[in-house]
Amino acid sequence: MKIYPVKGGEGLRDPRTKRRIPAEGLEVTLDPFWLQRLAHGDVSEKTPDEQAADAAAIAAKRATAAAKPAEVPAAAPPEAAEKAADVHPPEAVEQPGPSPAEHQPTA
Repeated sequence: MKIYPVKGGEGLRDPRTKRRIPAEGLEVTLDPFWLQRLAHGDVSEKTPDEQAADAAAIAAKRATAAAKPAEVPAAAPPEAAEKAADVHPPEAVEQPGPSPAEHQPTA
């Protein structure tokens, strides 16, 4: 399998040869080391051009999402609140005891 460094992983080295992974990619055998590097995003199966295209597409989606106003969910009808109260009745709230000022010793 051929892997390519991703931005920030340019200094990653092949543990066998101790050489840096070239931008042109490196043919490796998938072992636990490379699987972990793939999972962490240090290397990719995609070429640098494909990685750049993916990054541009993600940035375009974020820009489009940021430009759209957030949708406000519609308020639930009053019947729904009553139904929810029937299903989950409020629990009894423990009342605090008397304050220290109210609880003075008697002589």
